[in-house]
Amino acid sequence: RELYDCAAAAAAACGHRDAEARMRGQLARTAIDRGDFEEATSAMRKAQQLAERTENPNLVASLTEWSGVLHVAKGDYGEGVAAFRTARAAFEALGNTRGVALQDYHDGRTLILAGSPEAAIVRLVSAAKLVDAAQDQLTYGRVQLRLGQSFSAAGDLSSAAAAVSG
Repeated sequence: RELYDCAAAAAAACGHRDAEARMRGQLARTAIDRGDFEEATSAMRKAQQLAERTENPNLVASLTEWSGVLHVAKGDYGEGVAAFRTARAAFEALGNTRGVALQDYHDGRTLILAGSPEAAIVRLVSAAKLVDAAQDQLTYGRVQLRLGQSFSAAGDLSSAAAAVSG
């Protein structure tokens, strides 16, 4: 936490809004991990306000994604899905395929939590098609595990096994 506070202060002192916004976003992520949703919300609000005043649309989209992560952590799945879909549209407009894939992953993961495994399968299949398994093994593995979880929750155990084994 102190690291991101210090980095955000240094970026602000140097007038680097992009870096300050990103560090405040990271501060929000650490607060989410600690379960301190009040601090996370405050840091995220500051980060997004700063990002809106930059000319960095990838940063704005990333912070929209992170706000979705915050909503999901608080159990507000509908707001989380809405944030991921907003970020997805932004990443798609920017031609950022990995960003699109990550939003589909987050969307699918959230739909699992919300009890909609069939809808999750659609989003996760899309993510799997977009992620380059050779270039991003970690994300590909995460997508496949969530896809297996979705198939299992939907009662399709053979597809679940295929997703997690390949």
